[in-house]
Amino acid sequence: MKSLSINKYYLPVLLSFIFLTVFVKPNGMMKGQHTAWEFYFILVVSVILILLSLKTIFNKKISVIKINVIDIFIILFVIYNFIRLFFTIYGNFKSTQFILLILLVALYFVWKEFFLINLKQERTNFLVIILISIFLLSGLVEAILSVLQLYDLAP
Repeated sequence: MKSLSINKYYLPVLLSFIFLTVFVKPNGMMKGQHTAWEFYFILVVSVILILLSLKTIFNKKISVIKINVIDIFIILFVIYNFIRLFFTIYGNFKSTQFILLILLVALYFVWKEFFLINLKQERTNFLVIILISIFLLSGLVEAILSVLQLYDLAP
């Protein structure tokens, strides 16, 4: 019998926690839904980036990141927003929008690398199917809950 490797499954599990962000329903917070989403999202993405950084540091082999035209435009957009923070009155580095932008760009590169590694195989990868299924299920549940709230059938 083949033994399961935890090392293989931790990244898809961590990436699936991002989809659960929509289900965070806090009580007693001012602007609760939006603020809780931001806190949870920042926490989950930070944990993912820290664990991936530690894995990369302790990994013996060197990985090469391939950059395409879309990646260059995304990086240029982040640089533009970074420079814009210096010249606008209301811009600061503690801005939640800027922090979310940086985390989303980092998450984009993590997703890209995950899919490139897992889709190089000839057969369909089980981890990719599970991750896409979690994405679709969380969207379906959120849509159903939204429709129920729209018609006053759920609080």
